[in-house]
Amino acid sequence: MALELDDPALLPEAVAEQAAAGDGWVKLVGDWIDRGVGDLAPVWPDDVLAAAVGAAHAAGARVTAHVFGADAVPGLLRAGIDCLEHGTGLTDDLVAEMAARGTALVPTLVNVETFPGIADSAGRYPVYAAHMRRLHAGAPPPCAAPSRPVCRRTPAPTRAAGSRTAASPTRCWPCTPRAWTPRPRSAPRAGRRATGSDGRRCSPAPAPTWSSTAPIRAPTCASCTSPRW
Repeated sequence: MALELDDPALLPEAVAEQAAAGDGWVKLVGDWIDRGVGDLAPVWPDDVLAAAVGAAHAAGARVTAHVFGADAVPGLLRAGIDCLEHGTGLTDDLVAEMAARGTALVPTLVNVETFPGIADSAGRYPVYAAHMRRLHAGAPPPCAAPSRPVCRRTPAPTRAAGSRTAASPTRCWPCTPRAWTPRPRSAPRAGRRATGSDGRRCSPAPAPTWSSTAPIRAPTCASCTSPRW
C-alpha cells in the first residue's frame, strides 16, 4: 500500500513516478514516531519536500500528507503541499497560514477517538503516548450538520412516523440504521407550483429555508397544508 524509501533524497523521484501512475494525488507520510526522540517527528527534510511537491505539480498531480503533530506542518506548507490529512496538532497560526495559502484539510475526526488506545499501546515511548493523549484532550468537539450528522458518539436526529419535523436525537449516526431523512435533492424552488395531496394545484411554493442549527422543515401550502416536498 506504500513505498518505503531507504534514503530521503529518493523522495522526489518516487513522487514523480507515483504522480505519473496515479489518479492525480500523491500522499506522503509527513510525521511518524522517531525512535531516537521517542515522539512524533518530521519524516522529510524541507528541501526534499519542496523538490517532491514540485515534481508532483510538474506532473499535474497534487500532494497531501498524513500529519498528527505540529512540527512537520511548517515544512509541508513551505513546500507548497496542497492538503493535510488529520492535522490534529494544528495551532491557530498554522491554520491561518493554511488559509492564506489555500491548503485544504481533511480532519478525519473519527480517528481522534483512537488516540487513547494508540497511547496505551505505546508503552515503550512514554513521550509519544503523552503527546497522543494531549492531542485527544485538545481536540475540538465534533460539529454536525442536521442533514448529515458526523459521529464521535453524536446522535442523529430521527423522524417520527408521519411527522414533518425531526424528533429529538436518539440514535448514533454510524452505529444504527439511518433514521434521518436528508433534504431532498429536487426540492421545489420559489415560485414553482406543486400538487397537494388532495390533487389541487397549490399556490407558488415558498423557498425552502435552511439553518445550521435547526432541522429542515418541509414548507406547507397555505391552501391545502400538504407538505411541499
